[in-house]
Amino acid sequence: MNLTPNPIIDYLRSTKAIRERCNQLFLLATNDQLLHLKVNLGCIDDTVDYVLEVIKRNYPDLNIPYHSRWRHFCYGEIDLWKNFLTSHTELSKKEIGRIQYEIAITSVLLDAGSGKDWCYLDKKNGIHLRRSEGLAVASFDAFMKGSYSSAKSNLLQADQEGLASITVDEMRDAFQVSDKNPLLGVDGRVQLINKLADCLKQQPQIFHLNNVSRLGHLFDYFLSQAIDNKISALSLLEGVLNYFSEIWPNRLNIDGENLGDVWTHPLLMV
Repeated sequence: MNLTPNPIIDYLRSTKAIRERCNQLFLLATNDQLLHLKVNLGCIDDTVDYVLEVIKRNYPDLNIPYHSRWRHFCYGEIDLWKNFLTSHTELSKKEIGRIQYEIAITSVLLDAGSGKDWCYLDKKNGIHLRRSEGLAVASFDAFMKGSYSSAKSNLLQADQEGLASITVDEMRDAFQVSDKNPLLGVDGRVQLINKLADCLKQQPQIFHLNNVSRLGHLFDYFLSQAIDNKISALSLLEGVLNYFSEIWPNRLNIDGENLGDVWTHPLLMV
């Protein structure tokens, strides 16, 4: 990873670039200049009315839950994270924050298409779960079993050695994969988790704390940057784009730097 500042890279990973480029694409779409997308602003009022109708029908009190990975940890009457907090009251707020980061990041990275034939059995409750919900619960259970920890004294962490050492067989076992229960892309999922360990190794200033290189220390880093215990969404997004770019293979590269989740568009100039 190139640690020398590059203004072009810094711009492309910024929310400023995202807004400017999205606006350019929006203007192209409204002028029917995009191949696969057309925007008809004459339908905007009808679209707004439809969205409001759906919201009021599903959430009449307008108490709308966040749409995030955490919603997949709730199914039926079960709330995995709430149950975890209830049974681990000894944990400090900071440790809970670290664990939340580790669960969310590893779970999101493992959430690619599962295929129509795969499912995950919640053995405790006897519930079969598919697609993103199944992947979420499987990844949650894997974390709780210490799949990403190298420390027997603390299974509830995702540290550099633990992330680097997880194997395809271990992933298959954690996700209940078999010939009769095939999961697409197991090898690729393992590679992402292994590459996550490289990010920790290459950025000790972010992830190394108290003699441990741990994914959850990103929480501590952001906390150290907070003002009045608040940090901007801009800082969080740019942190994700910068600190995890190396996990994505065969992406746009500038001066030896992998831009990660930054893409080109044929109608926009780099």
